Amino acid sequence: MTPLAIVQIAVVGTCLFIMFRRPKESRAASRAWVNHPKRVRKIGLERTGDSEAQFVGELQALGVDAELARRTRRAIQDLVALHYGFKQFPVRASDPLRALYLFSLELYVDYPDDPGLETIALYLADASKRRMVWDASERELRLTQLETVSDLARWVQALPRVDDADGVTS
Repeated sequence: MTPLAIVQIAVVGTCLFIMFRRPKESRAASRAWVNHPKRVRKIGLERTGDSEAQFVGELQALGVDAELARRTRRAIQDLVALHYGFKQFPVRASDPLRALYLFSLELYVDYPDDPGLETIALYLADASKRRMVWDASERELRLTQLETVSDLARWVQALPRVDDADGVTS
């Protein structure tokens, strides 16, 4: 091998190393994301005694309709089952939306099937016959303020109702 070929290989190798190395924060975040299903499963197993009645009771104490509370719990359980393989995950009202369920706003979702906070909010609003009255940018601003499952349920509860007969907001 000629000295020029050795230099070229060294330069190309160094460039590739610089291009594809990740900072420590990125590596830690990748490991955390990969281990997240294990974390969700562990949390779910620790909460084996939790029931839907407890969850509904917690949210009713905060002024949330029982049917909306059930729908909220079931929607989150469906997403946990889809993304992490844990069916009937025991959701709690105090669960953090972003840290535990990895909900993000639609503009920041990496993959099309990632759990989006706006998607679940729209689903819950539609299922409970409520209407989003804000444009997309204002809705996104309001969604960024939601921290826990109870915040999400109370936010949907506060939306104006849609009358079934004529589709008019009441």
